[in-house]
Amino acid sequence: LSPLFSPLPLINPAPLRPYPHHMAKPASSKKASNASASSSIDNEFVSAYLQTSSSLMAKLEALTETLRSGAAVKASDLNVSSDLLQLKRLNRAALMDAASCEADLEAAKRDTDEKRLQLANLLYEKEHLLREIQMAKELECKELEALEEAEGETIVTKLNSSKTPAEHSANLAALTGCLEKRRSLKRTLADVESSKVRKIQENLKKADFLSSLPHHLQQLSEASEPLRKYMKLSSGNVDRSKYSDARLLLSKPLYVVFCNLTSAGEDVSTVPASPFPGATVRSHFEALNGDAFNADECDVLKPHPHSVAWKPAGDGSVVVFNYVPDLEILTCECPLSLKNLFPSDSGSLTPNASNHHAFPKYNAGRGVVFPPASLYPARPYVWAQWVGGMHFCVREGTRVE
Repeated sequence: LSPLFSPLPLINPAPLRPYPHHMAKPASSKKASNASASSSIDNEFVSAYLQTSSSLMAKLEALTETLRSGAAVKASDLNVSSDLLQLKRLNRAALMDAASCEADLEAAKRDTDEKRLQLANLLYEKEHLLREIQMAKELECKELEALEEAEGETIVTKLNSSKTPAEHSANLAALTGCLEKRRSLKRTLADVESSKVRKIQENLKKADFLSSLPHHLQQLSEASEPLRKYMKLSSGNVDRSKYSDARLLLSKPLYVVFCNLTSAGEDVSTVPASPFPGATVRSHFEALNGDAFNADECDVLKPHPHSVAWKPAGDGSVVVFNYVPDLEILTCECPLSLKNLFPSDSGSLTPNASNHHAFPKYNAGRGVVFPPASLYPARPYVWAQWVGGMHFCVREGTRVE
């Protein structure tokens, strides 16, 4: 019976490592319920184990007393198999519970290790972010300082004073807007720089062209020398100041007359226009048409304030060209030798056919008839229009071949 009554081996589970003081013991509602159920099962198991052990010890003590007294041992005294079987069953259950506890312990250890690793990572990130925040606070930004001086308000202090997430988000949005504006300004600056480079290249090309102009002008002057000699035109540099002065004073047709006569080498100058005889013109129109005319209707023949005076060589006379803005024609005050250059060009009617439709009141639809030369010496000759670069459709029967 000695093998049967050998002491049972004690179960020495691995010692549990205590949880760190800064970490909470993992627990949940499910685990808590499992723990309470396991504690009740353990209490029942211990009670059954103690009861079976007490029964077995009582039988062993009774057997020992029987042997000491020398009495005969009965077979019923040796009936301890049921208790032994119960002890084996309990021992087997204890081993299985120990194995289950070891598995739960390993799972808890893995969970604890994961939590400790996550905690270490979080602590590392926290320290890193604190260092970055401190470095950002200590960073010297000259642009922000310039903005602070210009606006009179500390931007960094304003950002640090934001206590709520909404204020912080608003500050971040403001800084993001400033960043976008800065990027846009950088792109604009890059476009301006590229445009500047292109303009510089274009100016260099233009400068090269301008530097080559004197050579080309010299070649043109040499090539046109025979033509100038044939047309008896003056050579050399031309005084452009009189052209600029005339351009400011004269109307376009008169300026054309001035340029044409000047290029031909004639003596030409700008003079004030002769006083307009308004009363005489009014009397003429009223007598001719039989209607009353007011002052504004008579101003249709009023010339431009400035005229062109031409002194033909060897003649001693003066030819004055005027421009009538309302009729858009040129008139000429000239000596008798220039009055009949072309047949039927007497200068009594306006050569502009549109005046016939624009002023139907004058002369009953026959066009604007100018007063006699004794009253109004300026005449709208056709050749005067040609000198000013204006070409009107000639009236029927006045075609010049």
